[in-house]
Amino acid sequence: MAPPARGGYSSNVNLVLLFASALACLFVAGRLWWYSREVVLLERDVEILQAKLQGSDAASALAGGKLDCGDLGPGLSGLHFNVRQNAAPVVPPGLVGPMVEDEAIDTVTDDGEGREAPLLGQLDGVRDGYVYGWACQRAKVSTALKVVLYINDVQVGMVHADKPAPHSIVNRICTGPVSVEMHLQPARNVAFRFKMPRLPDGLYQLRAFAYHPDGRWRKELYMSPLSFYESDARPDLAEAIRRKDDIIRARNAQVASLYEELNTRGAWESVTSEPRVRTFAPKQGQDSVPRLLVFIGVNSDPGDKHHRNFLRATWMKNETALSEMGVAAKFIVGKSDWLPEKEVTELADEMAEHGDMVTVDIKGYEDAAKKILAFYRSVALTTDADYYFKVEKDVVVNIGNLVDYLTPTRDRGNLFMGCMKSGEVVTDPKRAWYEPQHYRFGDPIGSDKKLSYPRHAHTQVFGLSRNVAKYLGQNADVMHGYAHDDVTVGAWLLGLDVEFKDEGRLCCGECRGDDKSRACISFFQTGCSGVCSPETKVMKIFETCAKSRG
Repeated sequence: MAPPARGGYSSNVNLVLLFASALACLFVAGRLWWYSREVVLLERDVEILQAKLQGSDAASALAGGKLDCGDLGPGLSGLHFNVRQNAAPVVPPGLVGPMVEDEAIDTVTDDGEGREAPLLGQLDGVRDGYVYGWACQRAKVSTALKVVLYINDVQVGMVHADKPAPHSIVNRICTGPVSVEMHLQPARNVAFRFKMPRLPDGLYQLRAFAYHPDGRWRKELYMSPLSFYESDARPDLAEAIRRKDDIIRARNAQVASLYEELNTRGAWESVTSEPRVRTFAPKQGQDSVPRLLVFIGVNSDPGDKHHRNFLRATWMKNETALSEMGVAAKFIVGKSDWLPEKEVTELADEMAEHGDMVTVDIKGYEDAAKKILAFYRSVALTTDADYYFKVEKDVVVNIGNLVDYLTPTRDRGNLFMGCMKSGEVVTDPKRAWYEPQHYRFGDPIGSDKKLSYPRHAHTQVFGLSRNVAKYLGQNADVMHGYAHDDVTVGAWLLGLDVEFKDEGRLCCGECRGDDKSRACISFFQTGCSGVCSPETKVMKIFETCAKSRG
């Protein structure tokens, strides 16, 4: 979050936060270094094995450090090996067929025709007499994706990609975020396998082109052209190569995923082609479900079960009473491929036991602002409510007071509610709360030469009315984030016709048991995710100041 305006932090807290931030940066940098190092080592192993298959002296030279990684001499750098265990005893004929330049239709780049999303796909490699690859195809297209293959620019055959790609990373690349057009399905991942013709031993170049369903254009897949060496030698080494290549291919797919994520062109095209903010359309069979007054999403990490239990024992305890007041309260838990299997299993068991959790896909390590967007995309576009509140863990909410506060304005569609603040934009990387993108907030002026953030709400509790929440959900792919999630939300709304409602009762810090405390809507303490020392304070505050009717 940004530097607080209400209350301050001690120097000790700042040092602890700065140390924690440094550790987090070191962790991410270390992980990136490890994966990069892993790929380099794997590629080096593959090159050594490939050289052994050739019986080349380059293998011993490489292993002994006499050659740079990737330098295996003529015809050996970066090759895939097609090793066949049962090669034909006779030499097969040469390649005969149409040439790659004989195709009459246009070959396009990533831009397609400029009117539709680019076709994403990749050659995985050549092994055991087969070509493998995958692509992403829009679910609304009924025909299988056509892929034509060429060896040394001579057409050798055609195959249809009509089977699910086997790797989960490929599925993530294709499905991506949920489409803002609710009636459209995201792209599905399709894979192909093509049986290679018999070839004499030697070096070859493979190319693969995927065709538009209407045959209007074709696009060359990533990793094409791909060099491979045809051989029937030593299947034990071939198996080693296959295993190494499988891991490298997975890493290549991750890189492709990052490339697509960073390339926001497609995301902008998807949102700019949409109509203006739409009213909620209930799903089939849900016409009789009344609109909620408020949906409360409690931000929670997968391993925070003990914190969730604090709230389950207090203000989230009586689900029936909440429902009668038009309130739904769920924990919003981020899921990703980085979760250990044990943690995934425990999370699934907890979800089945309590039924009060919503998972959002955050694709590995993500910042808090992107999780907020995932919340609005997952909930505001599928659950009809007048308000959507984001609440941090260990925040104590007085549901009765919240209902009384929201009911008189439930027909408003453009409210941003919270404890509003501003604060200094920290431009010094050595200080806590540093903002790497400080230049976006203008130039320092005045005697103190400081910048100020635009007005925004404390991150512990804030709420948006339905149209504002749906706007964020529909345009999540192009929302830009900053270092602190509270600042980021304020920046998203700064340019919109939104009313900022500063409500002090949403950020009460102490429960004194008097009438003023009992009028509070929510309790948290600056510097903590909710109230500090939740093990002892959550229940006490709830019983004394936040126990709602019902």
